[in-house]
Amino acid sequence: MPSITCKYEDLPAGHIRVVATCEIMNHHTELLARTEAVCSSMEAKYRFRGSRGRQCPVCGSPTVLTAKKEYGGGFYCAKTQGGCGESFKNGTKEAKALADIQPERLENDSPADQWNTVSKMAQKRALMSAVLMATGASALFTTEDPEPPERPAPKAPQLATADQLADMNRIGTLVYGPDKWPAMRQKWIDQNCTKGALPEELTAYQVEGIINGMEALSKAHTATVAD
Repeated sequence: MPSITCKYEDLPAGHIRVVATCEIMNHHTELLARTEAVCSSMEAKYRFRGSRGRQCPVCGSPTVLTAKKEYGGGFYCAKTQGGCGESFKNGTKEAKALADIQPERLENDSPADQWNTVSKMAQKRALMSAVLMATGASALFTTEDPEPPERPAPKAPQLATADQLADMNRIGTLVYGPDKWPAMRQKWIDQNCTKGALPEELTAYQVEGIINGMEALSKAHTATVAD
C-alpha cells in the first residue's frame, strides 16, 4: 500500500514548494520503495500566464501580435486589445525589428490558485517514481515526459496563380464595374488580408476568400433586387 506525506515550504511572492514522500509496503509491512519528489509554483508552467504583446512602433501600445501565415505572416497591432490595427508585413524594417523583440512573460498574479495543483503534482511524481522502483519497471517506463516527435517544417503559403488573380479581377469587374474595381480590390485586400499588400503578393487562400466574399455579396444583392 502506498503512503504519501507532504512538506510545504513558503517561497517569496506567495509561491510554495512541495516535497512529497511516498512509501510503498507489502502486506507484511516491509518497505519496498521510498521516493521523494518536488513541485513548485515557481515552475514556468505555473508561474507565468501568457505574455505581453510587443510594443507597436506606430501607436506605442504593447499590443502587437504575430499574424497567421495564411494571412501573409508578419505582425499586427490588435484593435481588440486597444491597439491601432496597423499591419507590418514580413520583410519590412518594422517587422524585422519586431521579430528581434522577445515578448515579456506575465507573472501569475494569484499563485495561491496553483497550490492545490502543485501539491497533487508533487504527490503524483513521488507515487510514479515509487511504483517504478517497487516493481522494477523503470527499464520499461519513465516518469519523464516523452520527447515529442519531430514535426516537418511548415510549408510556406502558396502564392495565388495568375489564373486565380484573373478570376478575382473578372468577378470584381462584374460586381463593381471596371472603374470602381481597382479601388474596391485594394479595400478587400486591406480589410481581409494584409493592409497595403499588392494583388501579386496574395496567397491562394486569400484570393479564394475574396472571390467567395464577392460572389456571396453578388448573390445577396441579386436576391434583394428580385424581392
